[in-house]
Amino acid sequence: MNKVAVSPTLEIRLFLPICIAMVLLASGIALFRWRFPCRTVEVLEQESKSIHTLITSAWEEDLLGDLESRFKQTWRKYRDEIEIITLKGIGKPDSRVQPIASIIFYWRQLRDIDACYSALRLLLASVTLKIETEKKKRRYLSLAESYSSGALPPNMEDRGRIIRSTGESRS
Repeated sequence: MNKVAVSPTLEIRLFLPICIAMVLLASGIALFRWRFPCRTVEVLEQESKSIHTLITSAWEEDLLGDLESRFKQTWRKYRDEIEIITLKGIGKPDSRVQPIASIIFYWRQLRDIDACYSALRLLLASVTLKIETEKKKRRYLSLAESYSSGALPPNMEDRGRIIRSTGESRS
């Protein structure tokens, strides 16, 4: 039998480019997913629904104040953008007949989805900030009212009883 000897340098020359290509491909995919966390209209609609639920629950507790109408108006604007993106998706070109047109279409749709997703995340941050600020303000006001009425928190009342029972003066 005839055996062909393969030198180790030839194996490395073949193996190294394949490994580098695999690492670059995996890095490219990870970078693409990081840059575009939302790539479908369905995920965009879920994000929109969660923001609408948050706005509705905050409205029920009256946490948004005078910004409520602005938040709802902004949410409606982005919901309309999602509907436009969905309608544009109906007219997508056939990838088997027009591959270049299909790639261009998907890239434009991805840009639109990403812009809308970023705007929805900003709206979510604004609504969450307003809710948390209002909750903190309400906690502060309720504590201020209880202190101004002369009511002591439970641990302070217990401390006062202990001091009086031992006969020490309270300072």
